[in-house]
Formats: sequence, structure tokens, C-alpha cells
Amino acid sequence: MDKAKKVMRSTLVKIAICVVSFASAAYGYLEEQNELTKLRILIPKLEKQLIAIEEKNARLSLEIEQFESPGNLMQLAKQCEYSHLCHPYEDDIVVISMTTPNFIYASIEAPTYERFSLETKTIIGSSK
Repeated sequence: MDKAKKVMRSTLVKIAICVVSFASAAYGYLEEQNELTKLRILIPKLEKQLIAIEEKNARLSLEIEQFESPGNLMQLAKQCEYSHLCHPYEDDIVVISMTTPNFIYASIEAPTYERFSLETKTIIGSSK
């Protein structure tokens, strides 16, 4: 009988180990499913936020374009608070174009200075 009790105990221990292993695997699977469900619930909220941000971005871009339009800038220039501003002389306009360093060849180009004509909007000269 002593041998039978040992066999019974080892069988019960094996069954208990199997039940615990199955329960922990099922618990892990359910936790993973819960996390996925939370993310699936969060997706529509984030989509709404993204749409709202894109709409706001489009609206602000339109406002910027309208503000920077030449007609609006000319109207602003006519207001008394901007009356002290005047157009620059041709010799005062300098455009500096910077080139990014070329790290492959380890050479850095110097900035170029170009002068533009206000009437023709073409490059008058270039110097380095």
C-alpha cells in the first residue's frame, strides 16, 4: 500500500502541476487579449484626435496663407502702426544661401551671397 500511496501522490502532483501550468497559460492569454481590446478601443479615439489635428492644421495653414498674401500685407503696410516701414534699396538686399556640409568628402562649402533686383526678380551678381 505504501507504493500505491506514492504512485497516487506523484499522480496528484503531476495533475496539480498540469492544472497550474494550464491556468497560468490561460491567464497570460487573457491578459494579452485584454491589452489588445484596450488598444482596439483606443484606436477610434486617436483617429478622431488625428482628424481634429489635421483639420486644425489645414485651417491654420489657410490663415497663414491669407495673412502672408500680398494683398493683406499691402493693407497692413497702409495702417498707421506700420507707416514707419519702407521698401529696402536694391543694394540693401542680400540673400544668403547656405549649403549643408558634405560629410562624405569632408568638405564644407562657403555660403554664397547673391543680389536680386526688385523689378526683374533675377540674380544680378554672385560672389563667394
